[in-house]
Amino acid sequence: MVTNFEVSLADEELKASHKWYGKEDQTEDASIYDKGKGEPIVIRRFEFKFRPDLEKLPTKEELLTPDYIKSIKHQLWGDGLRMVLEPRISITKEGCNIFVPCQATTGNNFLEEPKTIQEWTQN
Repeated sequence: MVTNFEVSLADEELKASHKWYGKEDQTEDASIYDKGKGEPIVIRRFEFKFRPDLEKLPTKEELLTPDYIKSIKHQLWGDGLRMVLEPRISITKEGCNIFVPCQATTGNNFLEEPKTIQEWTQN
């Protein structure tokens, strides 16, 4: 449901009127519930630190080159995993974190029992 609105305020000190326009959006009341069906997903995190004398932070495109993604896939393959979605990256002044959603390769299983989203959020 989308609601449009307009707000007008008068500023006595500046002797001016200000108008704001906007939209309010809401989601449906139905909640998202993880039924626990499908293959388990592991999110592998790669953490890297930047040099302290780095003047300009690298962009996502500069960090995730095709060669680097190939290197990540090789590391995952060594652990019996395969990438199922494009990596996500978080860049800060100190370094970056690369998050890679993975599944077990054919013939490999996870040692731990998979948990649903609800089980993870309750802890």
